[in-house]
Amino acid sequence: MRSRAFSRLWSTGEVADCTTGPMDLDHPDVGCLDVDYQIWLQPDSPDHRLEVYTPRDDSSRKVLSLLSARASS
Repeated sequence: MRSRAFSRLWSTGEVADCTTGPMDLDHPDVGCLDVDYQIWLQPDSPDHRLEVYTPRDDSSRKVLSLLSARASS
């Protein structure tokens, strides 16, 4: 998947840690998804992290359900 916002920030070199917020993703098979994300970091285990993506609208919710069903089969 690709995020236009991430690509833009990465090209400026001004990338910083951000653990929550909205994100637009561009999935190669299903197109644009609008999600909120949260990242939990484990201070005593820096190699572990939990990322949660929640759809922001009905269209993204349906697409994520479709992708989940594909992954399960």
